[in-house]
Amino acid sequence: MRFFTPGWHQNLSEVSDPVAVAYANYVREFWPLLPDAARLLVEFSLHDGIVTKVALKGDRLTLTLFPYDLQDDPYILRLTYEGGGGLQPAYLQLAQFKKGEAQILAHELDQTASGFVHRMLFWTQDFDYQEVEIPFLRLRMELPE
Repeated sequence: MRFFTPGWHQNLSEVSDPVAVAYANYVREFWPLLPDAARLLVEFSLHDGIVTKVALKGDRLTLTLFPYDLQDDPYILRLTYEGGGGLQPAYLQLAQFKKGEAQILAHELDQTASGFVHRMLFWTQDFDYQEVEIPFLRLRMELPE
């Protein structure tokens, strides 16, 4: 994680969050280059979300999440990452999170030399932080019925 680190989470204030402001300013720098679905994802809260399914097929990783948001009705979110190469490490990390064994605390998008990366900070049932990085060139976001 570049912005929403374990240290950020441990020192999070309910009053203001200068890290969130810094992240929003940073994302603006490469906003025009982001795929449309990635722009939408920036606006989504994945906080307390759990991984319900993960699949890797060739150069495509599909992640199904159940974000938990008290403000909205429950929903399922399916993210399909393509073209980033090096998806195997992310797949192996995510596959170990059986339903409910880890919750997303925060997520961020970043630009890399070869595309983009979606980073997520998880809190595991072992009371430990884990970071997952998913590289991608293309991203599809679905809200299945």
